[in-house]
Parts: sequence; C-alpha cells; structure tokens
Amino acid sequence: MAPLMVKMRCKNCGKVLKTNSENAGKKVRCPQCQNVFVIPDAKELASRKADRVVIQESKDAISLSQDMPAHLEETPFCQVVYTEADPIQFTLKRKNQVPLLDLSEGGLAFYIKTSEEVAALTFEKIIPIEIDFPTVLFEPLSVKVEVRWIKPMAEQKLLHVGVKFNNPDKKFLKIVSKLIELIISKPDTSSDAENKT
Repeated sequence: MAPLMVKMRCKNCGKVLKTNSENAGKKVRCPQCQNVFVIPDAKELASRKADRVVIQESKDAISLSQDMPAHLEETPFCQVVYTEADPIQFTLKRKNQVPLLDLSEGGLAFYIKTSEEVAALTFEKIIPIEIDFPTVLFEPLSVKVEVRWIKPMAEQKLLHVGVKFNNPDKKFLKIVSKLIELIISKPDTSSDAENKT
C-alpha cells in the first residue's frame, strides 16, 4: 500500500502538522511549542467511535478543510471544542477552551468556568469565537455569535451559555451542517433485538 499523507494537530498548541504514514510510531516534536508526541497509525485516524457519537474522518475532513471560512481578525473570546469527556468534568488544555454541549444550524451551547472575563458576557452581546472539532477539522472555524442566554449551574462554578450565529455566510453554514451530520448519535438497536427474541 502506498504511503499516505497524514495531517494531525498538536494537542498542546493546535498547530497543524503534516507527515507520512510510514512515520507511524515515531516520536516528533511540534515546531511551535516543542511538545513531544508519537505519530499515530493512519488506520487509527480513519474513524473513532465513542459512547454517544461516531465521528468519521478521511474524505470528509479533507472536504471540510477546503471549505474553511476565513479567520476573523479579532482574538476569539473562547474556543468551543467538541469533546467526548463529561462536559462538567472538562479539562481542556488551553485557558480559553470550553466544551461544546449542543450544536445546531442556528447556534450552539457550551459550559464556561466563571471568571472576571466571563462576567463581561451579557445578553445580546456579540463576541468572536472559534468552533473546534479536532478529529474532523484541521483548524477551528471562526464566527461571531450573539449571546442569547446565560444560566448559572447549581453547585458548580460553571455557566451554561447559549449563543446564536451572527450573520453567518453560506460557506460556514454548509460546514456546520456537515458537522451536525457527522456527530448525530447512532441508534443502538441491540436492546431492541434482544427484546424481540
């Protein structure tokens, strides 16, 4: 089998790295942050299954990256990241990362830890954010959103924030639609089959 070009993202700084599938198993150093990690096997990158979702890569990742909208010039307020971890227990490496809770073609929701910066969030405020699906996108999507609601979480130092996309273009909506398609939960029919027998 001919070698494949493999794209991956440094988990520490997010820089996109390119290598060859023949380098699987070798240790490399990120040129931006000097983080050391092992290049995964190309087969491991093809698909990944989780309890609640199935995310596919390969051709979908390539087509998504080619359609990426231009980055915003403003520094994003936060980066909303898809994670398979429990959102309440989330620990994302960079300070401004928050876990994605829900995504639709109109907007999204996320948890964010309370802080002085977060206190500046108000109803109808428009902020720039990034949306990141590390297993699917080679770089985050940039978009402006309007804050629609903020709910404090009981006994947690967290806020549940809902935002809507602010005048998104067709290219952005096309990518969001594809992301929604990629993360829709697959129905578990095994219990139904057992009940019928």
